[in-house]
Amino acid sequence: IIDSRDDGATWSDKRFDESPFDAHCQASLLKLPPDNGKPRWLYCHPAGPNRHNLTVRLSPDEGKTWDAGSLLLRKRDGQYSSMALLPNGRIGVLYDCWENGNYQLYFTTFALDEVRATSEK
Repeated sequence: IIDSRDDGATWSDKRFDESPFDAHCQASLLKLPPDNGKPRWLYCHPAGPNRHNLTVRLSPDEGKTWDAGSLLLRKRDGQYSSMALLPNGRIGVLYDCWENGNYQLYFTTFALDEVRATSEK
């Protein structure tokens, strides 16, 4: 992570963010429209070892923290995700997983409230 507090004129030293688990495969990041002027980002990645527990996390502060909520999309393996904001307001996720001896592509959708609800439990 690097930061700029002066619109990019200067930058902080690099530092590694260890809060999200890193499964060493493609993850996806989606910048959502602001909520009452506050930025919101979604991050989808395998949150467990062996690329298991495909999870979506919400950040209310442009990735500085990821504790605003999470949603488990798939318990078994799931990786190489790509997210998009759909016209109906839901979030779409395309990802692959190993099933029946071959890689399979899956597409699912969820409402942003489903991510928020998990942080309130």
